[in-house]
Amino acid sequence: MGRIGIFGKHPAFGDFIGAGMSKPMQVALEEWMGAVLPRVRDNLGDVWQPFYDVALPLRFWLGEGVVPAALGGPVAGVMVFSHDKVGRRFPLIALIEGADFPPPTVVPEQRWYAALEALMLEHDTPETAAELAEMFALPDGFLPASFAGGEAGFWAVHTAGAVDEMMANVATTDHRRAAARRSYWWSAGDASRTATFHAAEGWPDASVFQWLLAGNIADEPAPVPVAEPEPGPVPEVDPFEVEEQQAEPEAPVNEEYEGEPSIIPVSDPWWSGEGARPVPKALYDAEPIDEATDDEDDGPQSPFATRDAPETTVKTNNTEETHDALAEEAEKD
Repeated sequence: MGRIGIFGKHPAFGDFIGAGMSKPMQVALEEWMGAVLPRVRDNLGDVWQPFYDVALPLRFWLGEGVVPAALGGPVAGVMVFSHDKVGRRFPLIALIEGADFPPPTVVPEQRWYAALEALMLEHDTPETAAELAEMFALPDGFLPASFAGGEAGFWAVHTAGAVDEMMANVATTDHRRAAARRSYWWSAGDASRTATFHAAEGWPDASVFQWLLAGNIADEPAPVPVAEPEPGPVPEVDPFEVEEQQAEPEAPVNEEYEGEPSIIPVSDPWWSGEGARPVPKALYDAEPIDEATDDEDDGPQSPFATRDAPETTVKTNNTEETHDALAEEAEKD
């Protein structure tokens, strides 16, 4: 289950507060913060206060080789950049001890971290530090599955020949045990800053801590999540209406109609098969046909020809008159 502890400053109190945290852990935090915060403040000079006031909350995981040995396991928590009742700046830290919390690089689930962060950003006014620590205690359902560490060296056996499977099976255990001397620090980001992450051997130094406070400006604002529209009621279908619609005769495919579309999909030998392309209307207009007889078969009609093209007929009377006129001209000559 684990135990929640807090240390730092809160707007409801006039000075440092602490509750629920083991003494060795609190001492380790005090020593580390006492080393890095003054250096960051000196580096930033006049911009320290505005820099601090806009810093995003930091989530962290400390391996069992980083925290005091008396704890016997890793700790995980959240740091918010707070101040006391009179405005003196110092972070407020809440963490959990004794929960065998897995590293975020092994189990990346963020539900517990996000819930604790949200609670710490609320402006409650508890009467005591112990009451505040109790407010930060989340139900066990928020905790990820425990993942105990162990000795750095370990054994593994597997089916002969399946070395790749063996390596895949030991990867998580190896990662978990190798993380024992590491600490992980990260921020979820916001609308103008990206999420950030840093892994360190032991505690991060002042330069890393300053980078974590600064965050990373995003090139583009984070997208605003769009809520999906709620599905509306499904309209009832009148069976008689469906029958009437089905009874209507379908229009002939080749029948001309007004308002012909500018793009007409056709089945043409040029574009047959998968990915058939539409034919532009400009190419769909019929070209004049020289001659066509009933005895000739041109095969499949081209999409560029009109289906109902009239047959060309030869007027024999006009042809005979032409021959007679030519004969009369010849006799005169």
